[in-house]
Amino acid sequence: MTLPVRVEMPPMQSGLSDPQIRVVAQAGTRRAAVTVPVAVDAAAVERGAGLFWAAPAGLRGGLDPMRHGLGGRVVVLDGVAVEPLDWAFLHDGDAPQSDVPASLAATAVTVQLAGEAPVAAFTAHLRTTDDRGRWPDRLTLELSLDGQDWGEAMVFDLTASSLPQVFALPQVQVARFARITRHGCRADPVCGSVALADMGLVATPDWRPGALDLTDPALGGHVVWARLLGGKDKGENPFGGRWNADLLTVDRGDSLTRASDQLGDRVEALVAFSGNRAARIAALGWVGSMEDGDRLAQVDVAFSLTGPAGPWTEGPPLLAPPEGETTTHQTLPSPIWARAVKFTLRATPTTPAPSPTASP
Repeated sequence: MTLPVRVEMPPMQSGLSDPQIRVVAQAGTRRAAVTVPVAVDAAAVERGAGLFWAAPAGLRGGLDPMRHGLGGRVVVLDGVAVEPLDWAFLHDGDAPQSDVPASLAATAVTVQLAGEAPVAAFTAHLRTTDDRGRWPDRLTLELSLDGQDWGEAMVFDLTASSLPQVFALPQVQVARFARITRHGCRADPVCGSVALADMGLVATPDWRPGALDLTDPALGGHVVWARLLGGKDKGENPFGGRWNADLLTVDRGDSLTRASDQLGDRVEALVAFSGNRAARIAALGWVGSMEDGDRLAQVDVAFSLTGPAGPWTEGPPLLAPPEGETTTHQTLPSPIWARAVKFTLRATPTTPAPSPTASP
């Protein structure tokens, strides 16, 4: 017996896991279905992807100069200067869809960008957990170099869609400030507030606000896990469980992170980036302290483009700062793409660990 089969895309696909397809066969009231994961070749060239951004290829790789982690801050609300604010919609990436204040009550919001940037596009992601009647239907973007003289960059008619939307500007404009003005929402042209998950700008792909530490927790860097290898109690939790704070945060005062203790002779720490994304790493850094004492000679480094489970490609070891210095900046022979970086610290007892950094 032959039955017609259709292939469906399951709802609520996640960008943090492999995609899936659903194969369904049905005859009258009888129905059978199976969901099949689709293995992704990490080295494959992306074609026609539309899960997050249907952006022109020329914009891919462009950073968001409005993003809070890069330095973007709200500085003016409806013409009144305010102390620099961190608002939910300044956080790019996997948009916060619940449990955060994401309503925009002000009519006009001015954001000081992370630096003077060549702006090529505007992005918006509407808040899907709110009623569609509160979604904004039109926004105006103005740009300025000094926050005083403004020029209209574009007016955007938003689509009633839960997917992120991107609007390429007619021409690239260099700006230090951006002003976004809303013109009501779908249910009411004079509504008191609109619902946004995030919005941002896209700079041309060659723009950088200076060197970026991709492991910085403010940019989404995080320790996936850290464990002791060797010793009689291998697997004991190192760093007291405060992995991000103690391993990735540089300014810790005189608090030193121990790479090992009497029970272990090696520590393995796996670091990943915002939203399980791949990062283009050009250099590694070591930030230590003058009080390090018996400093490690080096840290072994490996990279994986697949994820924290590997497979791994060994990289050059990260060497300790020279005697009398506290930092090392080590450029890789060539930039490498990775979703996870594995640091293996081989230490004698009481040796403090470095704070690893990765630069794009």
